[in-house]
Amino acid sequence: MKPAQRPREAPHRATMEVSAQHRGCTTPARHTARISRHATRQGAVTLIAAALAVLALLLVTAPLSHAAEKLVPARWQAKSDMHGFRYTPDMHGRVQTQYGYLYSGFTLNRAGLGVQSQLMRADGSEYVVRGRIGHLEVERRFRVDRKTSGVRVVESLRNTSSTPQQAALVIYAQLNYRYQSVVTNLGRVAGATLQKKETGVAGLMATPVRGLVVYQLCGSNSRVKPRIVANNNQTLQFHFNVQVPANGRISLMHSAVVLAQPRTPSPNSVDKFFKPFRGRRYGADLPRDIRRAMINTRRGGGGDGSSIPSVEQALAVTPGSLDQLAFSEETLLQGTASCKKLTVASAHGEVLVPFDRVAAIVGGRHATLEPHVHLRDGQKLVGPVAAKGLRFEMTSGMAIDLDVAKLDRLVLRDVAVVVPSGDSGGTGEGPGEGPGAARPSRDVAYLIETFEGNRLRTQKKTESLRVATQWGEMSIPVEELKRVYLAGDEIPGYWVELNDESRFRAFLRDDKLEMKSDLFGAITFRPHQLRRIVAVRAKRPGDEEDLGDVAFPHLTLAGGDMFVGRIDLDALHFLAPGGTLPQPPAQIRLLHNELEGSPPDPGQSLRFRAEIWGGGHITGEIRELVVPVQTARGTLRVPVRDLVDVHVPTPIVPEVLRVRLRDLITDLGHPSWEKREAASSALEDLGELAKQALQQVLRETKDPEVERRVRRLLDKI
Repeated sequence: MKPAQRPREAPHRATMEVSAQHRGCTTPARHTARISRHATRQGAVTLIAAALAVLALLLVTAPLSHAAEKLVPARWQAKSDMHGFRYTPDMHGRVQTQYGYLYSGFTLNRAGLGVQSQLMRADGSEYVVRGRIGHLEVERRFRVDRKTSGVRVVESLRNTSSTPQQAALVIYAQLNYRYQSVVTNLGRVAGATLQKKETGVAGLMATPVRGLVVYQLCGSNSRVKPRIVANNNQTLQFHFNVQVPANGRISLMHSAVVLAQPRTPSPNSVDKFFKPFRGRRYGADLPRDIRRAMINTRRGGGGDGSSIPSVEQALAVTPGSLDQLAFSEETLLQGTASCKKLTVASAHGEVLVPFDRVAAIVGGRHATLEPHVHLRDGQKLVGPVAAKGLRFEMTSGMAIDLDVAKLDRLVLRDVAVVVPSGDSGGTGEGPGEGPGAARPSRDVAYLIETFEGNRLRTQKKTESLRVATQWGEMSIPVEELKRVYLAGDEIPGYWVELNDESRFRAFLRDDKLEMKSDLFGAITFRPHQLRRIVAVRAKRPGDEEDLGDVAFPHLTLAGGDMFVGRIDLDALHFLAPGGTLPQPPAQIRLLHNELEGSPPDPGQSLRFRAEIWGGGHITGEIRELVVPVQTARGTLRVPVRDLVDVHVPTPIVPEVLRVRLRDLITDLGHPSWEKREAASSALEDLGELAKQALQQVLRETKDPEVERRVRRLLDKI
């Protein structure tokens, strides 16, 4: 009979029978009286033995956060997709095809992975290799997806130290055939870091084979995008430089596929080949802790201090279906915790905390953390913790009275304290999204974290926050804040992120920030106290992880700063060989610094390429040295050398063109077929400049012929 099916009294019978046989007894009935006297003592011994057995097992078994997976020793073999194309992965991180190595290896902080275990899912659908480099535990996963006909690779890095760790991950590819060029999914020749809306690269191959190799590397709005290095038209390198939080985890997911084509596609038509890898369900089969730590597939990114760490990241214990009592990095017990009264004496005052609001308690025995309490809504209270009647009952039935002063970590069940990173798509689950957690109100609240470690849920009282950037000062209404967090150990100041997608480095002015705390009432914060501010919004059904590009004019500046705004000039003056060409900034679809924000070498001119709405482009120097940038919060003065990209997503149509558009749209319903065809052709040539007018006509027209032609034109545009 399996142990799980054994009756509760079975251990007692087994103990009694062994005792009787040891004394030379021929029948247990002769010792009924002796058994009766020892029954109570034997039951207690059995319970203790069971508890010690559990403890011994945990001492030798490090807890895996996704231990529910059924993993078995790996049997490496080739996998085929639905087209019969074969992918051969191996323990060294390589994936070979008939076209060469889609993945020829990887390094982390310039070191290769010393593989310590080779596993796979029980059904053989995915391989898992694990190893360690420095303080980082590394897990790599390979899965051949028959539906998308590609191979998916996931790197998961877990930091076992109490300090953040930098991770320079380089992924290599080595093909058998030379490619003509490497372009992004948007058709731009790949070079340096992927830009806004770009998600990967494709190597276009010609003779002796035609087709392309596609690498999906990130989400279109993710801040974690790789740097691309292409060598000799045959090898590729993808460089990710990220930070792994203290006692935290990050994950990176990417995919590759070789597609044989009857002819090599044009650079501008490759985006469709990336679409199978972008769905929200792609990667849904991964363990939950790996999905939640993913930083390169959605807006924002983890590991950079922007998001509130989860209980798992902070305490290295994944909340589960039972409460968990941890004694060290390798030892924990499962059961049920209870407490009659819990109080925390924080720097803001003493507060009584209902136990059903508690996510975790850290006691005085923890080696690196001060005593503190995590709440289910993302708050954290640091200070002496007093717990009356704190008790833990193990699944075996044995109960332990706990003393907070001697406690390491107690993590309560069904808690997912993952705070949204400031937008509704966020990081997956917001406070209250996990089982058993209280749902927050739909009003905007803010989690404010101080350097002393307290994290409080607040509402605004101060109307605005004043900041200073290197291009000028701004006054930001508090309700427009998405996140404010330290820029990093090597970069002074803070990153400030706003609801309109602006993101920039700044210093907080020496003004007080008044907020209303849920627990302590009105609190005044000074800038030197603030470590992080995160706006908390309840997640709505249907929110997507990737919310699309910025729909307003915006600028990317040196260092990665991005402001929503426009250049406030009548014209930019380009110095061309034939003379000076003035161009209104509103008519420039994209202005790109060909040196990508880096200073030019001595004697080298600073060249820009301007793509014009309506067609054409200009390349050359810009006469202006400084340009005014108008934002909703004031005007910045930006040196031209600091411009990286200037985007105008929607063209501004001048009045003379508006008149022509009205005439052409009228001709779409002309009795003459030739007139209708000529109008359609002219509107198609105008492209985006005609889009808004056509959309307006589509909403208003009652002419079937005009509607048919407008729909066809909008599809082409």
